[in-house]
Amino acid sequence: MRTAEKEAEVKGEISPELRKKIFAENVTISSLWRHFETQAEKTAQKKRHDIAVRIAEERKIPLSEAKALLVSDPKSLPERKRFVAPETVREVIAHLSRQWWNSSRRELQNEYQCQMIPGDRDVDKIIRYATAVEKQLSRAHDRLERLQRRRSGERIPPPVSVHLMQ
Repeated sequence: MRTAEKEAEVKGEISPELRKKIFAENVTISSLWRHFETQAEKTAQKKRHDIAVRIAEERKIPLSEAKALLVSDPKSLPERKRFVAPETVREVIAHLSRQWWNSSRRELQNEYQCQMIPGDRDVDKIIRYATAVEKQLSRAHDRLERLQRRRSGERIPPPVSVHLMQ
């Protein structure tokens, strides 16, 4: 892409061979190329003054004449093409960068979430601790219930512990 950008700055266009190579590497770019060119044209419209200054300097003409040239037939001017073509490539590079960034961010989030899942040993520990806590809570609940019945005056038989053997 950097080669294409340099070529576009010098010639005002990208050679068909290089364009074919870019499209072969990323099919999405070929379908979006027209969109990138449109974005570059919009940027050129916003930066008309800068392009006019470039024309005036390169052709050694007054700035007013350069601006008049841009109004009469802007797309035929090589200086404008040398602005739009590299800007198109920059739009493609920005698009690819955003794609790469989003993909990398998703991969990192996925990796982080995978690391958050505990391993087998950790899951076994959690289950053992949960079981122990549940038993303690059940005993405490039984004790509380017995104490409340005793306070209300009920006669409470001693607790019965039953162990089943297989």
